[in-house]
Amino acid sequence: MGKRKYLYLGSLAFCIYKYLAISSFSSNYNFTWPLPSENKIGLLVYGEVSPADFTFVKEVVESVYKVKTETVVRNPQELQAVYDPSRQQYNIDHLLDQLEKDLPSQYFRGLVVLDKDIFGDGTNYVFGTGDNPGRLAVLTVKGYGLRVGQYRLEKNIFKKILRSLVLHELGHTLGLFHCENK
Repeated sequence: MGKRKYLYLGSLAFCIYKYLAISSFSSNYNFTWPLPSENKIGLLVYGEVSPADFTFVKEVVESVYKVKTETVVRNPQELQAVYDPSRQQYNIDHLLDQLEKDLPSQYFRGLVVLDKDIFGDGTNYVFGTGDNPGRLAVLTVKGYGLRVGQYRLEKNIFKKILRSLVLHELGHTLGLFHCENK
């Protein structure tokens, strides 16, 4: 198991600021990684992820990383083993530990896509994590309904954030770390 990094709920304010401050730059920025085209990334879906959200995640992975993806629909009952009823959240560290043994070798990397509130060991309400280095990352699309104070964040802003999240968590699996800029 590699070192896991989390995108915290507290980081959302920074993501929104970044989006608003440099939206014209970020919409044109297209980070690519030189992955061999024969590599496949398995998109592991649990439960009720909306087709629109899932299609968006799939398109981001394929267009930016220039790889094929394959959808793997997982049994949502598998999540019960990592559910913490006292928190009403799912422990993504336990889920990744469970899946590391199961990820078929045909996949270069795996990206778990959920629509659940998730947490990592020692954290609360994270948007995603990725093993660094490793083969698995997980993210949630649950944040689309998030309210900040009296304002409901628009879906197009969350699409930008979700795009960043997909690239961010898969980037961890490729060995990329957080920058040290404060």
